[in-house]
Amino acid sequence: MADLGLTMHSANTHLYPGAHLRTDPVAGDFWASPRDLRLVFADGVDVDAELMQNTRGDLVIAVSSYRTAAGTIVGPKDWRARPDGSGLTVIARV
Repeated sequence: MADLGLTMHSANTHLYPGAHLRTDPVAGDFWASPRDLRLVFADGVDVDAELMQNTRGDLVIAVSSYRTAAGTIVGPKDWRARPDGSGLTVIARV
């Protein structure tokens, strides 16, 4: 994945409704168009993802399949999210 300077960090090893993803630095309206993301989970695992808007205008994070540091396989999932001042908060699975 190309380095777009958009890395998001999670305090957990997976996403779920209410999970917060922070980005450093918060660079304006970075979610205005589709973007490749690098998600870094609490266990140090990096995952490829894409941030986009669906046809209703909701922000969606499409996360690739990955394996946690403990060996659990997490399948690909899409999540609705909303901006929250320091990144994004996951709202629900799509």
